[in-house]
Amino acid sequence: MSYIFLSTGVFVISYYTFRVAFMFFDIFMKPGKQLTDYGAGKGNYAVVTGATDGIGAALSQVLAENKFNLLLISRSADKLKEKKDQFSKLGVTVKTLPVDFAKATDADWATIKKEVNSIPVSILINCVGISHDYPKPFEEEDEERCQMIMDLNVMALTKMTRIVIPQLKEKKNGLILNMGSFASLIPSPFLAMYSGSKSFVKSFSLAIGAELKPFGILVQHINTYYVVSKMSKVRNPSFTTPMPKEYAVNLLSHIGSGCGTVEPYTSVPYFSHALMNFVVENCLPRKFWLDFNHNMLSGIRKRAIAKKARENAAKIKSN
Repeated sequence: MSYIFLSTGVFVISYYTFRVAFMFFDIFMKPGKQLTDYGAGKGNYAVVTGATDGIGAALSQVLAENKFNLLLISRSADKLKEKKDQFSKLGVTVKTLPVDFAKATDADWATIKKEVNSIPVSILINCVGISHDYPKPFEEEDEERCQMIMDLNVMALTKMTRIVIPQLKEKKNGLILNMGSFASLIPSPFLAMYSGSKSFVKSFSLAIGAELKPFGILVQHINTYYVVSKMSKVRNPSFTTPMPKEYAVNLLSHIGSGCGTVEPYTSVPYFSHALMNFVVENCLPRKFWLDFNHNMLSGIRKRAIAKKARENAAKIKSN
């Protein structure tokens, strides 16, 4: 009996030692696919949604620095012009389309499809998205916000992917990156619609990843923790929260690498995020992490409500 326990212990320790070693190898030693594999510097385009802020803007910049032409699609025409002027200085062609994906009409989608089909596309990055203003119970979130989350996080991603796939299939090469969230790894109470939408992104990405692999198309679900951005509401970088440019460089240097995750067609490209992903995947029951998220987001909710109360009181006082 003692031999069985000893053997089991050795096996478990060896397994997790291997997993940790594999994660470090994946992150620090294993080279990712090169951007040249997708036609960098050869007139090919990367299509980026949500391209004027945060991760989307940073990825667009890094792709331009690597000599990809760009088709940037975002809501604000003014911000798109600003990014076009900025990235054009890097010696690439930058096209823009101002589209509010939350209100996109059939005519808007026809315009997007026509523009995409008029250029040689090799990369699609689905970055557009939105979360809740602050954590709140599902039934208290207004229906308009819930619909926006579905339109931006789910429908925009699926429609953009559907538009691009035929061209990538024809050339038997391409890259589709879908920005995910730890909210798909651990369901997020008080952010139920956002969490559910990101679970869709994960499942959808894994499914089409398997579908498109035989055609030379790589699909990756990018599992992301906090990055300094307007959506995360985090203003200062830390060990677990990089600046968008730093995150973008890490992401694009780990194309095709899972960075230690057990999920296929998934990457956790930033080191501290990969560590946290490893812990969640391998340590303690999921119920523990669900309760952890519940308590954390409940605290954030209370602080957000208190802040709004102070702001309202200040407005009343000033009047």
